Amino acid sequence: MKYSLITTDDGMNPGDSLLTENAKAVLNNVFNGECICEVPLWENAENCIDRINSADICFISTLSYTDYDVDLYYNLITKIKIPIIAMASSLAVQRGEDPRDYKLNEKQREIIGIVNRYSGGVPVRDIFTKYILENNGIENVYLVGDLGLFNFGNPVQKMKQPSEIKKILITAGHQAVYNKQLMSIICYLSKKFPQAEFTYSTHTASDKALNFGKTKLKKLNIATVDTAGSCEKLDFYDTFDLHVGYRLHGHIKSLSVGTPSILISEDSRGLGQKYSLNNIGIFTGFEFRKKFKYKNIFEKIFSIKYSYSANKVIVTVLGMKKTIHIGRGSTKRPKKLIEEIDKEINEHLRTNWIYYQIIPVTIKNFYENLFIPFLRNSIDIAIKKSRKKEINV
Repeated sequence: MKYSLITTDDGMNPGDSLLTENAKAVLNNVFNGECICEVPLWENAENCIDRINSADICFISTLSYTDYDVDLYYNLITKIKIPIIAMASSLAVQRGEDPRDYKLNEKQREIIGIVNRYSGGVPVRDIFTKYILENNGIENVYLVGDLGLFNFGNPVQKMKQPSEIKKILITAGHQAVYNKQLMSIICYLSKKFPQAEFTYSTHTASDKALNFGKTKLKKLNIATVDTAGSCEKLDFYDTFDLHVGYRLHGHIKSLSVGTPSILISEDSRGLGQKYSLNNIGIFTGFEFRKKFKYKNIFEKIFSIKYSYSANKVIVTVLGMKKTIHIGRGSTKRPKKLIEEIDKEINEHLRTNWIYYQIIPVTIKNFYENLFIPFLRNSIDIAIKKSRKKEINV
């Protein structure tokens, strides 16, 4: 099987690099594939259509249905002529939004239809994405797990059970709005574990959220390590006793190498992993936004377009539009968040991190019983339909 691979790897984010390398590992080693074309989505992928179409199947390492990604995927996917298989997909709603209120637009629906025309359904990497799609009437949605969980060649057998926390890994989020929270968490951890060695890992060098509190970090004797770029820079994550931070794939990578991790979720992606990974070690860094209290009254009187993704209500009266901005959910107060994290850490220290021992079992189940069977079935369907199409032509 000769395949082309569309990735989100821009050479800067090790999380995206991790997904790319794991995608190639499973396609090459499990399905005896040969990658003849690897195309980063962000780098003029549309100019590589002929190369993409020269393969038997086009795989997408992770497909995003999120609002700000849709046009990029749509413009590329609609030009591909060979079977397309997404290895997983996700949809992030903005912080504070209720996933139950999210509505798919026409482009999102068309992407789902095109990509899954040749596969056995819609693969998703977290529970919330599954819920959102099914709530919008999408059928055959399968939870297959996050590609980053699958540590090929050396799958995690057992999570660490540190009786003492000697080394702590910290990661920052994408959004600078969480910096105050993060600094408060670092100060809390440094007081709770005064003998611990801290390392601050920067996943994306260009992220503004990373350029904060450098003077304070030095005063706290916290080393900073630049991990932007290849996923190989994350290999040292197995040397820590605990990870605490905002990076989803910092959390995923830590778990995949047996390091207990606590993630502060910036949006629904992290929260979706919480319920996909046995409700362990994930908290929201935000408060859910209060509903627009006049929504039901307005709907009875006026013609309304109610848009969560745009954070606004558009009211149309006699052909005239009025926009009411309702804002995003607020960030959670640091004190409240720290109380939640402290309670969680204390419980794990008391129980010798026993709850985390379900993680290797969960990862193995995702890989052996969900991800691989789905991928195998989708490849079989794509090959059969492709051959049938050739015969009919």
